[in-house]
Amino acid sequence: MRLVLTSDGRIAAQRDGGWVDVSAAFDDIPYRAAADRMPRIMGVLAGRREQAEALAASGAVEPAGEVQAPVPRPTKLIAAFGNYREGTDR
Repeated sequence: MRLVLTSDGRIAAQRDGGWVDVSAAFDDIPYRAAADRMPRIMGVLAGRREQAEALAASGAVEPAGEVQAPVPRPTKLIAAFGNYREGTDR
């Protein structure tokens, strides 16, 4: 299941070329900022996967509009730049 943050802050799953709102499966998880939300959801996803998949299967598909990166501000980018440089040297 591929999860995204919509531009209005909802959690959605990809289906049939669009997105289905599955926020109800994760609404009780506290968070302070958008960057904090997805890592917390990933921490409980194993226990809520069935509920999220049921919502994704039964929900209305919305056209794929603006979505955000699942983790808006990733914390570990140090190696990414080194890997990029190594790739360009080949």
